[in-house]
Amino acid sequence: MDMGTFTIGRIAGIRIRLSWSFFAVFLLVVWALAENVFPERNANLSDATYIAMGLIGGLLFFGSVLVHELGHALQARREGLEVDGITLWLLGGVAAFKGDYPGPWSELRVAAAGPASSGSSTATPASLATPSAPAPCPSASPAPRSTCGSRPRRWPTS
Repeated sequence: MDMGTFTIGRIAGIRIRLSWSFFAVFLLVVWALAENVFPERNANLSDATYIAMGLIGGLLFFGSVLVHELGHALQARREGLEVDGITLWLLGGVAAFKGDYPGPWSELRVAAAGPASSGSSTATPASLATPSAPAPCPSASPAPRSTCGSRPRRWPTS
């Protein structure tokens, strides 16, 4: 066990570790989401609901960091490097390798694999979350004309 880290498991044979500093950042992310972001966007829910939403958001955030680092690590292994493991810590994550890159193109492919995996892990769910068309207002609707067919705004425009 490295100083200040502990192993939580393996993915594709790559050791995944957490630093103690990870928990401070994780709690900060959960607190920011549960205390500020979600109550502002979704009013009138219980505190327990906001905390649960914050925990899920924190797990998804660090899950995306892990996917990014796995992209680097798996490509490094394809390039012939020995992968020491991935550590999630205060500033995100780091994939550690042993040895030197076979060449500059190999290093470029390893460097590009992290952002590529982040992009694909973001694009897939985003493509499934297409907005539905607004419902038309019936002709005898008591709603003002300005609200017919409009959807509630979800994201700030400024």
